[in-house]
Amino acid sequence: MTTPSRFGPIAALALAGCFEPRFAEPVEIKTGTLDPEELNEGQEAFMLYCFACHGENGEGNGPSSPGLRPPPRDLTQGVFKFAGVEAGELPHDEDLERTIRRGLDGTPMLPWDITDRERHAIVQYIKTLSPRWTKRSPAERILPTPDPWRDSDDEAALLGKRIYHLRAQCSGCHPSYVTRRELASLALELNGVAMTTFPPEMYRSTPRESQFSVNGHKMQILPPDFLFHRVKNGTELDELYRTVASGIGGTAMPMWRGALPEDDLWALIHYVKSLIDIRDTDEGNALRRTLASQSRRVD
Repeated sequence: MTTPSRFGPIAALALAGCFEPRFAEPVEIKTGTLDPEELNEGQEAFMLYCFACHGENGEGNGPSSPGLRPPPRDLTQGVFKFAGVEAGELPHDEDLERTIRRGLDGTPMLPWDITDRERHAIVQYIKTLSPRWTKRSPAERILPTPDPWRDSDDEAALLGKRIYHLRAQCSGCHPSYVTRRELASLALELNGVAMTTFPPEMYRSTPRESQFSVNGHKMQILPPDFLFHRVKNGTELDELYRTVASGIGGTAMPMWRGALPEDDLWALIHYVKSLIDIRDTDEGNALRRTLASQSRRVD
């Protein structure tokens, strides 16, 4: 795979030629000392690969940024959506490097085929862009626990459907994926009382406020519709677990580890994956048509 380029080769050489090292002394952060030589390497690599979108100082205002949706991350905030730690906490190097290496699917953040040394140096440089790194350490990493449903996907997804729509109330932000009649039956089974009224927009994602801003204006973020949008941070079970269990920093998506028993959390993951797996298939398109045809009340 070749390295994505947001510059032509002449522009890239021009950037490299006018690069001026910023660091003459070590930089102290909460977890220790950053080496100036590595920081200068990271700055140079950042200017070559990241500047066009994230800007010279990491503020998300690079020359390409006005045309990008979602807009590039403002790295000076020190808030990362997919950090592998409790939502809003600082990530570890491995998690930032993973994002650079793999990119975020469905966004302008492409996978970067660069050396391990360059990638690591860029991450160290990023830590100089926000004062949060001088005050806080990365939080405990959230890693997948053993999957109790490994050989029972269908059973897990059935339980996960109930958790998604009723117990965890995921459909308060993401769309619902069951008919009103089925939702009423699930509520009767779980709570002993059938639902008779339903939210008018239950089959659409609901925009939510975020901590991120563009030109001083707070951004609203649209939670993904798993039958329509691409999932940014990976679609394998362990990747989905990391995202759901950790939450998504700076957004309304909370940390779910601890809020649900692990068996239930894994069941929810299996259900979400079952939806992702039928996106752009005949089965998924048929389900979308069924949901689009729903009336407000159970008939």
